[in-house]
Amino acid sequence: MLVRHESWSDCVECCQPRTLHVMPLPFDIDSASAQRHLSETIVWCTNRQLTATPLENEEIRRRLKLLDQAAELMHQAYLESGNFVGRLLRRDYSRTRKYQQGLELMAQVNPASLSSVTQRLRSPELQPVLVLSQARTHPERERIVQSVISKRSALIPTLQYVQTAPHGAQGRLLRYWPEENLACGAAEYASVGFFNADNTPPWDTWVAFSGGMLLSWVPGELIELVDRGIHSNPEGCIAWLE
Repeated sequence: MLVRHESWSDCVECCQPRTLHVMPLPFDIDSASAQRHLSETIVWCTNRQLTATPLENEEIRRRLKLLDQAAELMHQAYLESGNFVGRLLRRDYSRTRKYQQGLELMAQVNPASLSSVTQRLRSPELQPVLVLSQARTHPERERIVQSVISKRSALIPTLQYVQTAPHGAQGRLLRYWPEENLACGAAEYASVGFFNADNTPPWDTWVAFSGGMLLSWVPGELIELVDRGIHSNPEGCIAWLE
């Protein structure tokens, strides 16, 4: 259903996050500015009308199971490359048979065809000039993220409607460390395009960047998909904020 708000303040109050499990962060999530950025992220993402989840279709569920198998093979390949024998032989996990089998499974699934919902969180009007993975320093990454936040803040007051769903404003906070990223592509496939090849969450979801960490907000409709991506990410550069 569509709910019209008379003012931006009404919209923020309606769409405030319900319960956030916060742990130590490189910035104060309880500060007024952080809470405003979080509220704006929730409002913007909610307005993307993510009413249809890819997980409702049985054929898509079957293909996602294949993605799970592929992710498990790739994760095993990564772990085995780090054991004693793997280090001794200097194995490149991406060249192992298990990893290649995982890639073959992913190719069969063709996950790009499933990404229509997750792509809605890459709004052209918020797209940063520079890709986050191309930045080389923390200050440069912070400027990129701040540019998205500023664009969103300017556009939020122009929204007349906010899409509401059974999930309401429920969601989870997600952490991402760009410098720990191996860009293997496993999370991109497993999350049906929520993460890109560099494991970066879509820019519509960005809340803040500090201390080498990007904080994002994941709408409730996409939590299961994002969780698949996290579990398929061998290097652990993405994780829920518990």
